[in-house]
Amino acid sequence: MKNTGLLTRGLILFFLALAAQSCADKADKEENSRELFTPPIVEKKTKKTPQEQMRFAEERVLHERNMQINPTTGELPLGLILREKQLARQELSLSRSRNSVTNATTFETRGPSNLGGRTRALKVDISDPTGNTLLAGGISSGVFRTTNGGASWVKVSSNSDINNASALAQDPRSGFQNIWYYATGEALGNSASVTGAYFGNGIWKSIDSGLTWSKIPGTDSDLGDLDSDFDFVFNVIVHPVTGDLYAATWRGIRRYDGTNWFDELNDNSAFTDIAITTDGQVYAAFAGNSG
Repeated sequence: MKNTGLLTRGLILFFLALAAQSCADKADKEENSRELFTPPIVEKKTKKTPQEQMRFAEERVLHERNMQINPTTGELPLGLILREKQLARQELSLSRSRNSVTNATTFETRGPSNLGGRTRALKVDISDPTGNTLLAGGISSGVFRTTNGGASWVKVSSNSDINNASALAQDPRSGFQNIWYYATGEALGNSASVTGAYFGNGIWKSIDSGLTWSKIPGTDSDLGDLDSDFDFVFNVIVHPVTGDLYAATWRGIRRYDGTNWFDELNDNSAFTDIAITTDGQVYAAFAGNSG
Protein backbone atom coordinates (compact mmCIF):
# COMPACT_ATOMS: atom_id res chain seq x y z
CA MET A 1 0.00 0.00 0.00
CA LYS A 2 2.84 2.29 0.87
CA ASN A 3 4.46 1.69 -2.51
CA THR A 4 1.13 2.35 -4.23
CA GLY A 5 0.83 5.71 -2.48
CA LEU A 6 4.33 6.67 -3.49
CA LEU A 7 3.60 5.70 -7.10
CA THR A 8 0.43 7.78 -7.14
CA ARG A 9 2.20 10.85 -5.75
CA GLY A 10 4.97 10.34 -8.24
CA LEU A 11 2.54 10.26 -11.17
CA ILE A 12 0.81 13.39 -9.91
CA LEU A 13 4.12 15.24 -9.67
CA PHE A 14 5.07 14.01 -13.15
CA PHE A 15 1.87 15.32 -14.77
CA LEU A 16 2.14 18.61 -12.89
CA ALA A 17 5.64 19.03 -14.29
CA LEU A 18 4.36 18.30 -17.82
CA ALA A 19 1.59 20.87 -17.43
CA ALA A 20 4.03 23.48 -16.17
CA GLN A 21 6.38 22.81 -19.09
CA SER A 22 3.47 23.05 -21.56
CA CYS A 23 2.46 26.43 -20.16
CA ALA A 24 6.05 27.64 -20.36
CA ASP A 25 6.35 26.47 -23.98
CA LYS A 26 3.08 28.21 -24.86
CA ALA A 27 4.27 31.45 -23.28
CA ASP A 28 7.55 31.22 -25.23
CA LYS A 29 5.66 30.69 -28.49
CA GLU A 30 3.39 33.67 -27.84
CA GLU A 31 6.41 35.82 -27.05
CA ASN A 32 8.16 34.64 -30.20
CA SER A 33 4.99 35.27 -32.18
CA ARG A 34 4.80 38.82 -30.90
CA GLU A 35 8.42 39.33 -31.80
CA LEU A 36 7.85 37.76 -35.22
CA PHE A 37 4.96 40.03 -36.14
CA THR A 38 6.44 43.23 -34.76
CA PRO A 39 6.18 45.69 -37.65
CA PRO A 40 9.56 46.80 -38.90
CA ILE A 41 10.68 50.37 -38.58
CA VAL A 42 10.78 51.85 -42.07
CA GLU A 43 13.28 54.59 -42.53
CA LYS A 44 12.22 57.46 -44.69
CA LYS A 45 14.18 57.43 -47.91
CA THR A 46 15.79 60.58 -49.18
CA LYS A 47 14.76 61.86 -52.57
CA LYS A 48 17.09 60.95 -55.41
CA THR A 49 19.15 63.71 -56.96
CA PRO A 50 18.74 64.44 -60.69
CA GLN A 51 22.11 62.73 -61.29
CA GLU A 52 20.95 59.59 -59.45
CA GLN A 53 17.67 59.55 -61.41
CA MET A 54 19.59 59.83 -64.70
CA ARG A 55 21.95 57.05 -63.68
CA PHE A 56 18.98 54.81 -62.75
CA ALA A 57 17.38 55.44 -66.16
CA GLU A 58 20.63 54.58 -67.97
CA GLU A 59 21.01 51.40 -65.92
CA ARG A 60 17.41 50.44 -66.73
CA VAL A 61 18.00 50.87 -70.47
CA LEU A 62 21.19 48.82 -70.22
CA HIS A 63 19.34 46.09 -68.32
CA GLU A 64 16.61 45.91 -70.99
CA ARG A 65 19.28 45.72 -73.72
CA ASN A 66 21.17 42.95 -71.95
CA MET A 67 17.95 40.95 -71.63
CA GLN A 68 17.61 40.91 -75.44
CA ILE A 69 21.21 40.31 -76.43
CA ASN A 70 22.04 37.04 -78.13
CA PRO A 71 24.35 35.30 -75.60
CA THR A 72 26.37 33.70 -78.41
CA THR A 73 27.02 36.73 -80.61
CA GLY A 74 26.65 39.44 -77.98
CA GLU A 75 24.54 41.43 -80.44
CA LEU A 76 20.89 42.42 -80.58
CA PRO A 77 18.95 40.26 -83.07
CA LEU A 78 18.27 42.46 -86.10
CA GLY A 79 15.03 40.69 -86.93
CA LEU A 80 13.65 41.31 -83.46
CA ILE A 81 14.20 45.05 -83.72
CA LEU A 82 12.55 45.20 -87.14
CA ARG A 83 9.62 43.15 -85.85
CA GLU A 84 9.14 45.54 -82.93
CA LYS A 85 9.04 48.48 -85.32
CA GLN A 86 6.48 46.74 -87.53
CA LEU A 87 4.24 45.94 -84.58
CA ALA A 88 4.49 49.52 -83.36
CA ARG A 89 3.46 50.86 -86.80
CA GLN A 90 0.55 48.38 -86.97
CA GLU A 91 -0.70 49.37 -83.54
CA LEU A 92 -0.50 53.06 -84.44
CA SER A 93 -2.43 52.43 -87.66
CA LEU A 94 -5.14 50.45 -85.86
CA SER A 95 -5.46 53.13 -83.21
CA ARG A 96 -5.94 55.83 -85.83
CA SER A 97 -8.46 53.63 -87.65
CA ARG A 98 -10.50 53.06 -84.49
CA ASN A 99 -10.50 56.75 -83.70
CA SER A 100 -11.63 57.65 -87.21
CA VAL A 101 -14.57 55.22 -87.01
CA THR A 102 -15.61 56.55 -83.60
CA ASN A 103 -15.39 60.14 -84.74
CA ALA A 104 -17.49 59.34 -87.81
CA THR A 105 -20.37 58.15 -85.61
CA THR A 106 -22.68 60.92 -84.44
CA PHE A 107 -25.52 60.80 -81.93
CA GLU A 108 -28.56 63.03 -81.66
CA THR A 109 -30.61 63.45 -78.51
CA ARG A 110 -34.09 61.98 -78.93
CA GLY A 111 -35.73 62.89 -75.63
CA PRO A 112 -38.02 62.79 -73.84
CA SER A 113 -36.64 66.11 -72.66
CA ASN A 114 -39.61 67.55 -70.81
CA LEU A 115 -40.01 64.90 -68.07
CA GLY A 116 -37.59 62.12 -68.94
CA GLY A 117 -35.76 61.80 -65.65
CA ARG A 118 -32.96 59.23 -65.54
CA THR A 119 -33.67 56.68 -68.26
CA ARG A 120 -32.97 53.13 -67.03
CA ALA A 121 -34.85 51.16 -69.70
CA LEU A 122 -35.21 51.49 -73.47
CA LYS A 123 -36.80 49.07 -75.95
CA VAL A 124 -37.50 49.21 -79.68
CA ASP A 125 -40.90 47.73 -80.58
CA ILE A 126 -40.09 44.70 -82.74
CA SER A 127 -43.63 44.71 -84.18
CA ASP A 128 -42.94 48.04 -85.92
CA PRO A 129 -41.00 47.31 -89.13
CA THR A 130 -39.93 50.96 -89.39
CA GLY A 131 -38.20 50.88 -86.01
CA ASN A 132 -39.77 54.20 -85.06
CA THR A 133 -41.77 52.93 -82.08
CA LEU A 134 -39.82 52.93 -78.83
CA LEU A 135 -40.64 52.77 -75.13
CA ALA A 136 -38.46 54.35 -72.45
CA GLY A 137 -38.60 54.00 -68.68
CA GLY A 138 -37.27 56.63 -66.29
CA ILE A 139 -36.56 56.31 -62.57
CA SER A 140 -38.17 59.64 -61.75
CA SER A 141 -40.63 59.98 -64.61
CA GLY A 142 -42.43 56.76 -65.64
CA VAL A 143 -42.87 55.14 -69.06
CA PHE A 144 -42.88 57.11 -72.31
CA ARG A 145 -43.71 56.01 -75.86
CA THR A 146 -42.81 57.40 -79.28
CA THR A 147 -43.96 56.35 -82.76
CA ASN A 148 -41.80 58.76 -84.73
CA GLY A 149 -38.31 57.74 -83.71
CA GLY A 150 -38.16 60.06 -80.73
CA ALA A 151 -39.30 63.31 -82.36
CA SER A 152 -42.10 63.42 -79.79
CA TRP A 153 -43.03 61.34 -76.75
CA VAL A 154 -46.23 60.57 -74.84
CA LYS A 155 -46.27 59.45 -71.23
CA VAL A 156 -48.21 56.18 -71.10
CA SER A 157 -47.85 55.19 -67.44
CA SER A 158 -50.45 56.66 -65.12
CA ASN A 159 -49.55 59.72 -63.08
CA SER A 160 -51.33 58.11 -60.14
CA ASP A 161 -48.93 55.13 -60.24
CA ILE A 162 -45.35 55.07 -59.01
CA ASN A 163 -43.03 56.61 -61.58
CA ASN A 164 -39.67 54.85 -61.05
CA ALA A 165 -39.59 52.45 -64.01
CA SER A 166 -36.43 50.34 -63.85
CA ALA A 167 -36.92 47.72 -66.59
CA LEU A 168 -38.95 47.08 -69.76
CA ALA A 169 -39.77 43.88 -71.68
CA GLN A 170 -41.75 42.91 -74.76
CA ASP A 171 -43.14 39.47 -75.58
CA PRO A 172 -41.06 38.40 -78.62
CA ARG A 173 -43.43 35.68 -79.81
CA SER A 174 -45.32 36.19 -83.05
CA GLY A 175 -48.92 37.12 -82.34
CA PHE A 176 -48.07 38.28 -78.78
CA GLN A 177 -45.81 41.25 -79.44
CA ASN A 178 -48.55 43.60 -78.24
CA ILE A 179 -47.76 42.43 -74.67
CA TRP A 180 -45.34 44.56 -72.67
CA TYR A 181 -44.15 44.72 -69.06
CA TYR A 182 -42.42 47.31 -66.94
CA ALA A 183 -40.94 46.91 -63.45
CA THR A 184 -40.19 49.41 -60.70
CA GLY A 185 -37.69 50.00 -57.90
CA GLU A 186 -34.05 51.05 -57.92
CA ALA A 187 -31.81 49.81 -55.12
CA LEU A 188 -28.65 51.53 -56.29
CA GLY A 189 -28.05 54.22 -58.86
CA ASN A 190 -27.16 57.85 -59.30
CA SER A 191 -29.46 59.71 -56.91
CA ALA A 192 -30.58 56.45 -55.27
CA SER A 193 -27.10 56.19 -53.79
CA VAL A 194 -27.69 59.50 -52.03
CA THR A 195 -31.26 59.00 -50.82
CA GLY A 196 -30.83 55.31 -49.96
CA ALA A 197 -33.08 53.71 -52.59
CA TYR A 198 -36.20 54.19 -54.70
CA PHE A 199 -38.71 51.58 -53.56
CA GLY A 200 -40.79 49.98 -56.25
CA ASN A 201 -44.46 49.10 -56.11
CA GLY A 202 -44.83 46.17 -58.47
CA ILE A 203 -44.76 45.14 -62.13
CA TRP A 204 -47.21 46.42 -64.74
CA LYS A 205 -48.50 44.74 -67.90
CA SER A 206 -49.85 46.15 -71.18
CA ILE A 207 -51.78 44.21 -73.84
CA ASP A 208 -52.13 47.11 -76.30
CA SER A 209 -48.47 47.72 -77.21
CA GLY A 210 -47.77 49.96 -74.24
CA LEU A 211 -50.68 52.40 -74.52
CA THR A 212 -52.35 51.43 -71.22
CA TRP A 213 -51.08 49.49 -68.21
CA SER A 214 -52.39 47.49 -65.24
CA LYS A 215 -50.53 46.14 -62.23
CA ILE A 216 -49.92 42.38 -62.08
CA PRO A 217 -51.58 40.86 -58.99
CA GLY A 218 -49.16 39.68 -56.33
CA THR A 219 -46.52 42.33 -57.02
CA ASP A 220 -48.03 45.11 -54.91
CA SER A 221 -46.39 46.23 -51.67
CA ASP A 222 -46.43 48.99 -49.09
CA LEU A 223 -44.46 51.77 -50.71
CA GLY A 224 -41.49 52.74 -48.57
CA ASP A 225 -41.27 49.44 -46.70
CA LEU A 226 -38.95 46.61 -47.64
CA ASP A 227 -41.69 43.98 -47.51
CA SER A 228 -41.85 42.45 -51.00
CA ASP A 229 -39.70 40.63 -53.53
CA PHE A 230 -40.75 43.29 -56.01
CA ASP A 231 -39.54 46.31 -54.04
CA PHE A 232 -36.44 46.31 -56.29
CA VAL A 233 -36.56 44.74 -59.76
CA PHE A 234 -33.38 44.92 -61.81
CA ASN A 235 -34.58 43.30 -65.02
CA VAL A 236 -37.60 41.67 -66.65
CA ILE A 237 -37.60 39.48 -69.75
CA VAL A 238 -40.15 37.31 -71.56
CA HIS A 239 -39.41 33.69 -72.46
CA PRO A 240 -39.46 33.39 -76.27
CA VAL A 241 -41.07 29.92 -76.18
CA THR A 242 -43.47 29.86 -73.23
CA GLY A 243 -44.23 33.56 -72.91
CA ASP A 244 -43.56 33.40 -69.16
CA LEU A 245 -42.24 36.58 -67.58
CA TYR A 246 -38.98 36.32 -65.60
CA ALA A 247 -38.12 39.00 -63.06
CA ALA A 248 -34.68 39.55 -61.50
CA THR A 249 -35.51 40.87 -58.04
CA TRP A 250 -33.42 41.73 -55.01
CA ARG A 251 -34.34 38.35 -53.48
CA GLY A 252 -33.83 36.16 -56.53
CA ILE A 253 -35.44 35.12 -59.81
CA ARG A 254 -39.24 34.99 -60.07
CA ARG A 255 -41.39 33.59 -62.91
CA TYR A 256 -44.95 34.57 -63.89
CA ASP A 257 -47.00 32.22 -66.10
CA GLY A 258 -49.82 34.69 -66.64
CA THR A 259 -51.68 33.60 -63.53
CA ASN A 260 -49.28 32.74 -60.71
CA TRP A 261 -45.80 33.66 -59.53
CA PHE A 262 -43.15 31.01 -58.87
CA ASP A 263 -39.79 31.15 -57.07
CA GLU A 264 -37.20 29.96 -59.58
CA LEU A 265 -34.05 30.82 -57.62
CA ASN A 266 -33.81 32.31 -54.15
CA ASP A 267 -30.83 34.45 -53.26
CA ASN A 268 -30.10 37.14 -50.69
CA SER A 269 -27.24 38.80 -52.56
CA ALA A 270 -29.49 41.87 -53.16
CA PHE A 271 -28.42 42.20 -56.83
CA THR A 272 -29.52 39.89 -59.65
CA ASP A 273 -29.84 39.83 -63.42
CA ILE A 274 -31.25 37.50 -66.04
CA ALA A 275 -30.89 36.75 -69.75
CA ILE A 276 -32.68 34.32 -72.08
CA THR A 277 -31.38 33.04 -75.42
CA THR A 278 -33.56 32.92 -78.53
CA ASP A 279 -34.08 29.17 -78.04
CA GLY A 280 -35.22 29.62 -74.45
CA GLN A 281 -32.15 28.92 -72.29
CA VAL A 282 -32.32 30.97 -69.12
CA TYR A 283 -29.22 32.41 -67.43
CA ALA A 284 -29.24 34.10 -64.02
CA ALA A 285 -26.52 36.17 -62.36
CA PHE A 286 -26.07 37.11 -58.72
CA ALA A 287 -23.82 39.39 -56.72
CA GLY A 288 -20.43 37.98 -55.73
CA ASN A 289 -21.38 37.33 -52.12
CA SER A 290 -24.06 34.77 -53.05
CA GLY A 291 -23.59 31.11 -52.08
